[in-house]
Amino acid sequence: MRTIIKETLEKLHIPTKEFTQQLKKLEKECGGRYRIRLEKETEKVVLAMEIFLTSTQLGIDVAYVKEMVYNSNPDIRLWHKEYLTEWMTMFQEHNIDPSQNILDLIIDCRNHFPHKSMNGQSPKEVMLTM
Repeated sequence: MRTIIKETLEKLHIPTKEFTQQLKKLEKECGGRYRIRLEKETEKVVLAMEIFLTSTQLGIDVAYVKEMVYNSNPDIRLWHKEYLTEWMTMFQEHNIDPSQNILDLIIDCRNHFPHKSMNGQSPKEVMLTM
């Protein structure tokens, strides 16, 4: 997965080494505050997803969403095809209009929840350890 992150940084013309050094410097300066902030962000994502699932009555819970993310395809192109298609199918079955906010929340779940392909870490956690 780190290869995908490095490729993305290269496409954005951000030197990987420089990015990693800046991230480590900030982590050191903040005394681990980034990890704490990440945990709080993840809690907010979980809460937002719980509210969304309760209000839409999709019949799934956050544990199911975490399982979807954990087992999702590590190839981002296939992830869009498989993971987002599963969500869109659920929306159609329950006549839910997938607004941009909902799609953003689904992507936040992917970025904050653990992945099997990342040894049980989330993409956000992997970024902290680069």
